[in-house]
Amino acid sequence: MASRGLYSRFLAAANPVTPQDDAPAELPDALGMSAIVVGGAALLVVAVVLLAARRLRAAGFGNPGVTIYLVLTVAIGRTVQLHVPSVTEQIFEHYTAFPRLPTALAAWVLVCLGILALCYPLTIAPRFTPTTRTIAVPATIGLLLCALATGAALWAGDDDRSVDHRTAASVVAPPIPNRLGQERFRMDLQEGSSTVVGGPGFVVGTTAGITAYDGATGTVRWNYLRPDAAESGVFHRAENLLSIPAENVVVTSWNHLGWIAFDATTGEKLWTESEFADDSRSEMRVARGFGTAGETALALVDDELFGVSLGNFARYDARTGRHIWSEPAPPEGCAKKGSQIAVTAPAVYHVLICRNAESAWTTVLALDPATGTQIAKRDLPNPDPDRAPTVSVSKDALSVDWRYRNAPLDHLVVTSPELLSVAAVTAGHVEVIALDPATGTVVTISGDTGITLSEGGDPARSRADPVARSVSLKPSDSMLLTEELVTVSGEQLRTWRREDLAENPSPVPLGSGQASQIIAAPGIILVPFTDKSAGRQLIGFAP
Repeated sequence: MASRGLYSRFLAAANPVTPQDDAPAELPDALGMSAIVVGGAALLVVAVVLLAARRLRAAGFGNPGVTIYLVLTVAIGRTVQLHVPSVTEQIFEHYTAFPRLPTALAAWVLVCLGILALCYPLTIAPRFTPTTRTIAVPATIGLLLCALATGAALWAGDDDRSVDHRTAASVVAPPIPNRLGQERFRMDLQEGSSTVVGGPGFVVGTTAGITAYDGATGTVRWNYLRPDAAESGVFHRAENLLSIPAENVVVTSWNHLGWIAFDATTGEKLWTESEFADDSRSEMRVARGFGTAGETALALVDDELFGVSLGNFARYDARTGRHIWSEPAPPEGCAKKGSQIAVTAPAVYHVLICRNAESAWTTVLALDPATGTQIAKRDLPNPDPDRAPTVSVSKDALSVDWRYRNAPLDHLVVTSPELLSVAAVTAGHVEVIALDPATGTVVTISGDTGITLSEGGDPARSRADPVARSVSLKPSDSMLLTEELVTVSGEQLRTWRREDLAENPSPVPLGSGQASQIIAAPGIILVPFTDKSAGRQLIGFAP
């Protein structure tokens, strides 16, 4: 009996997430240790009765076996003190199964039942001599009960029973379609679900878990689901679903469980405990782009705004969760406090406010995403050093906005670190809605010029019409493909030929509802759509 307590206390796996409340956090260890101490006390009473009971009675000390009632009283008091029934129910309801609690509970129940079973034979006046049989029979029964209880406890603590984890074979991801094409499928989405690119297709997250689909066919490839997920217990936080395509990893988190990383192609679990998982419990938050279906890197920043920070930054290996590098010390005259960090694929940009006795300026550093070393730098005069510019990432392009009245600086867009020193500072605000890093093609929109397509920072072709100027497009509304620019416009999709920016006169209808995003995934173009009658849907397009 006490041995079960030793196993629970020192060998059985603990809760993967420490509860914030003291009672659930302490119960497994407290119960295991109590089983060890109380069980040991009961065995001591048995030893005294077997070895010295007659001598003690003859000396006038009475029956030492009655001390078992004191041990029983301690066991009852400890059960009440730890609120064992209610706290156990709370842990089983709110957390994943883990071996330490059920093995500790089994050890405690066996100890209490053993004490009850010992009360009668230890307190009657023993007038028989213990024999091998009278000792072996109860001992054998006790060992069998211990074995059965241990098996039941290990079964109850096996979290794999609650998980539907299906993996897939490794395959080569198909290319992203070169144009929108035709509608290939529609699938219903759960309210509150999220969709990201991943592996040879895309991954959908719901409260039950994540499911990966083949982009070309829309069929399920792999999944990691908890069918009995409940809001009061362990459920998947769909809003935390992250995809890092460059490392072929999907990372996501569960309430009362924590972060888990998967290979995006096969669905194999990569890690649960990691430096990223530990650091994410601090004040730093996951760096992610607004409305993006894939992140450029696994990183943490210390601000609530997506993709920026107040100066603290940490980059991690997505396949191991290992910390790689943190932000370097700021240049002389520049303050880390108030600085901001923007994460893109070609560079991590650190925007700092700097000053000395004579002047003030803004420094933009481009850091290598793999090592954190500086690869480019630009200093710009700052008319108001007490106000930091607004820094954001749109389609993997850095945007810096000063927006000061009567200021010499207004807006800067940087699409690659090589262009940091020569990128133009413009007076009017423009929004980057699409970017092709392979060719340096940037698509912007503004109220003055409408949609503008620029090759390598040089506006070679542009199109401006009243419709384009009046429609407010966001980066998530637009996608630049090899042959087309595709944008969401309410209940339809609009397309432009990339070669001359001529609009297709026939928009693609989606139905009665509202589309809010375009996702370019391997083998498919995805459009999340809220239909007025059918609810949330995911529509797939391909040539």
